[in-house]
Amino acid sequence: MIRFIKRKSTGVMAEIFNTITPEEMQITGNKMLVAANIADLMESKGWTPAQFAEKFPKTEDEILQWLEGQTDFDIDTLTQISLVLGVDIQRLFAPVKDTKPKKNKRMSNKKLVLAE
Repeated sequence: MIRFIKRKSTGVMAEIFNTITPEEMQITGNKMLVAANIADLMESKGWTPAQFAEKFPKTEDEILQWLEGQTDFDIDTLTQISLVLGVDIQRLFAPVKDTKPKKNKRMSNKKLVLAE
């Protein structure tokens, strides 16, 4: 489950956040999680979006949309991605591990928090 830390927003930002449903937040969080995992797996193989696109019947622009979290993946595409990356499909949904050293715990609490 993805949980967002709420900060008090004012003005235009408050209006925008008030129009987003919890379901929309969850959907967006899941898209970004899958996109981040695909990007990490591509990076671990040293692949650019163009090199990754060569392994699919997809264009580089489509791969870039994936990486930007702009895609509603279907199970067939997710399966193809996992096969090309050589990972189990569940790896695409694994929580992102923060590998950067934390300077200040207070700052880290204001980021996206992944919880099970």
